[in-house]
Order: sequence, then C-alpha cells, then structure tokens
Amino acid sequence: FVPGQVWGQEVPAGAARLRQLGQVIGGLSTALATTDCAAACVTHAWDLAQSGQHHEHLGVVDDAARRDLLQRIFDRWPAVLQQLARVPHGVIHGDLNDDNLLLQDGRLSGVLDFGDALWNPLVADLAIALAYVLLDEPWPWSAGATVVAGYRERRPLRAAEVELLFPLICLRLAVSVLTSARRRRLDPGRAAWFVSERRAWAWLERYGD
Repeated sequence: FVPGQVWGQEVPAGAARLRQLGQVIGGLSTALATTDCAAACVTHAWDLAQSGQHHEHLGVVDDAARRDLLQRIFDRWPAVLQQLARVPHGVIHGDLNDDNLLLQDGRLSGVLDFGDALWNPLVADLAIALAYVLLDEPWPWSAGATVVAGYRERRPLRAAEVELLFPLICLRLAVSVLTSARRRRLDPGRAAWFVSERRAWAWLERYGD
C-alpha cells in the first residue's frame, strides 16, 4: 500500500505543484536516459512513438466531425515521425497519466506503474504527462509552460523537442479517445476504461485543430 491520492483528485493544480511535476519528470528522464535495458526495446499499443498505428481505427468513431478532427491530427504524423528520429532517446516511463501521479499533503510524492516503460524519445514522457494534466487546467498554456520550466531545471530541452510537444499531446489524446471508442464496443459498462474520454474530446475539440 502506497499512501496518498492520485493527481486528478486535487485539480486544478497550483503553480508550485505544476513546477514540481516538471522537475520530477525531468529528473526521471535524466535518470532513465542512462539505463541500458534490453527488455525496454519493445513496443505496445500506447507507444507514443508509434501513434500512427492507430490511424486505421478511425472508423470506430461514429461522429463525422470528430473523425475529421482525428484525421487532421494524424495527418501531422509523418512530419512528427521524422522529427522524433532526431531527438534524444532512452528508457521512459511511458504512461505518466494523472492516475499514475501520487500526491501527499498537496505535493507530488510518487510515480506509479512502470509497466509501459520502453525505449522512446525522452520528450515523450513530458508530452504524455502534459496531455493528461492539462485536461483539468483552466489556463492550459500557462500551466504547460510552468511544467516545462520545471522540467528544464532537471534536463535541458532541445528546440526540436519543444516543437514536438503540442503534436505529441494531440496524438496521445487522439489515441486515448480512439482506444475508448474501440473498448466501448467490447464492454460499454466498464467505467474505468472511459475516465478521460469526455475531457480528452473537450480538449481536442477546443485546442487540437
């Protein structure tokens, strides 16, 4: 048993906690970057560097406007893939969503669930965390800038990595809503599969285009 509560139970976050989140992710990226682990040379459905694999499933989204929105996001994928090849790689956590960030006394106290860890662009962990954390922030760009500033205190970011953040955030959320749509056809009653779906669609429809 690990004491505390998950990030999403105390939102929106204040600037201090957002900055701390960036620092933790930057420190984690720095530590994992030196890890040499053959077991991490894998891929899976949530591999952000392989987001294009989900494009073929757009048909599971019934709403035409939403399908078109996702299509425009996936249209960016070839350019993103080229950029990903030119940035630093290493082992990443791979699933820094708001349910895997633990809080205690209003501060980030732990990171849970390394089951999706894999070799990837290091900036992917920052993009994944931002994709979920910004869903609950009333001023997402200001909040995101605070997280990025904290990250840079622990690990420098190249200009190419900064340029990748927005398209990677959109791709992560696109994969999330597509996965929810596919899962709904299997078992629409499993609420845990859809906890981010409504918020992710709202964010994409407002900012993703």
